[in-house]
Amino acid sequence: FGEVPTARAFGDWLREFEPEHLKKLEDFLLHQARFARKQIDPPAVLTIDMDSTSHVQHGVKLEGLAYDYEGRWCLSSLSCSDELEFSHAMKIRPGNVFSSVGAPEMMRQAFSHLKYTEPKFFRANSAFCNQECMEEAVRCGAKFTINAHGNMGWETRVDEVSSWAPWQWSPEETQTFAEKKQDPPRIELGSFLYQPGWSESLRFYVAVKRTWKRDPELGAE
Repeated sequence: FGEVPTARAFGDWLREFEPEHLKKLEDFLLHQARFARKQIDPPAVLTIDMDSTSHVQHGVKLEGLAYDYEGRWCLSSLSCSDELEFSHAMKIRPGNVFSSVGAPEMMRQAFSHLKYTEPKFFRANSAFCNQECMEEAVRCGAKFTINAHGNMGWETRVDEVSSWAPWQWSPEETQTFAEKKQDPPRIELGSFLYQPGWSESLRFYVAVKRTWKRDPELGAE
């Protein structure tokens, strides 16, 4: 209104927020994202990307500050947005919280307006490669792509890949290689079925991408 509030006024305003107000803000954010999607691309299949971020701080009195796994004094946020870049949820957490904590609940919230049979997708990095996130994706009826980590033991099972398909470069990428007078690297894709140790009935495809490297001494891949 033409005036800049004082720092004290800002602080008093923020301290008046109660959990019910935060819940209303979260609901508003989700409503806005769904409304915007309908206006821009109504038939688009909802694809949710989830990630955590460390927010480095330099003060000492801010609530929730802690050292993360890289030794940074910070807060942590968990957020999810869709393929159109609309934010569907975000939560601020203490800095030492593991990345995927709260992810199943956030995933359930993001997909809550869709029936189980309606198509939907979930994508995340290896921090979300765990039983809780996979089970929630299955419960929501969401197809998912999550980066695998070494604890799954997938590297010891690459020999189970029975066939490899060449990587398909886009016309733009092919043109870029041609302009640089370079041959595109030899990349292949394969997959095998993975049974998690916590389920007798579930099977997931693990996609493996291998890139051939040229031996500088032998001159061969």
